Amino acid sequence: MMRTQILLWVLVLGLSACEQGELASSPVIELDNAAMTASFDGQVDATTLDAGAAIVTVASDGGAVLVGTADGVFTWNGTELTVMDVYAEDPAGPWVTGAVTAMATRPQGGAFVAAESGLFTTAYGVLVPSPVNASLQDVVIGGLAVRGQGEAEELWIAADSGLVRVTAGLRSDFDLPDGGRPLMVAASDAALLVATDQDGLYVIDPVGMAVSRLDGAAPVSALAGAPSQLWALTGEGVIGQATDGAWTVFAGDPAAGEPRGLAVDDAQGAFLVTDMGVLELTAGGSAATIGDTVTWPQGLQVTVAAVDGSGHLVAAGFDATAVAPVVGAPLSFEVDIAPIFERLCNSCHISGASGVPLRDFTDYAQVVAIADPILERIGTGLMPPAEMPQLNDDEYDAVVSWFATGATP
Repeated sequence: MMRTQILLWVLVLGLSACEQGELASSPVIELDNAAMTASFDGQVDATTLDAGAAIVTVASDGGAVLVGTADGVFTWNGTELTVMDVYAEDPAGPWVTGAVTAMATRPQGGAFVAAESGLFTTAYGVLVPSPVNASLQDVVIGGLAVRGQGEAEELWIAADSGLVRVTAGLRSDFDLPDGGRPLMVAASDAALLVATDQDGLYVIDPVGMAVSRLDGAAPVSALAGAPSQLWALTGEGVIGQATDGAWTVFAGDPAAGEPRGLAVDDAQGAFLVTDMGVLELTAGGSAATIGDTVTWPQGLQVTVAAVDGSGHLVAAGFDATAVAPVVGAPLSFEVDIAPIFERLCNSCHISGASGVPLRDFTDYAQVVAIADPILERIGTGLMPPAEMPQLNDDEYDAVVSWFATGATP
């Protein structure tokens, strides 16, 4: 059953055609200006991670943070850094990713991973080769972003040849107005942000395919997106889009330290990582700290950051070391886990239907008592049964992470 689940999960972007797309130019977008304020009010609890190889990028798959290195992919669930294995339907593989180059969160759960061996998706704790690899053999991937879900899912690629979109069985290639090469891309439901090697920062309407340049936004060092928000870290400050669609640049506050990275999750918020700490961003322009000065490992220069739906944040540089503070509330049984078990388990177990063991999976004590069997059965796909509703990727990650981080009631 696990094989069936994985294949159904990844066969969303099967590719059958390729075209040259066009972007319609729109007026330059003028940036509003606002001040950023910061105040430190506590100590961040942070764990130092050693990935064993140079860390290239980090991203969330919804329920955990993925750490992409020169050797492969790890997951961080708040307590343990775990290697992600590759599951390949083809006996010929690939069975390893090789060096990772880019990663992006999927709004429907999971993530895309671009690596030396091709493009992969995450599903139920493993990596699976993507079915679009055959049509991307001429593409050198530098950045990834995803918007939409299911059949409407769009994969956007910052490639050496230009901007590439893959959706609904069609690949489209786009040239940017300045003729530059896209270096980074981020996506929300409403727009894309693309940074180029010509110091351009562009906003693209993914419906009308109109492109506008954000005035005075160069140079760009980081982009971050989630379904409801987009952010950019530039030489002028932090740029964000408010709910009314206006774009604002927030000038830095010296008290906040030197900006180093951005991390975004719609459930947890947007975070600015500096050389001093981690600050929560709001579209109104303020920046409230999560904690006091973070003790970064000596010599660590943070360049990438990501946060998952449980509030686990990972900040890393271009060596094997990362720092992992907790910036959100921990998963709890009552709020996060019991509703999953009630929907997927109690339909049979609460009554003992069909001879299954009689249990109430909304009872904390009963669930904690059988933690190992639960993890074994959901990990191998034995439960829920194939004919019943299944855990999605975020739910699977949430259950595994909840047990691993102490099983908060």
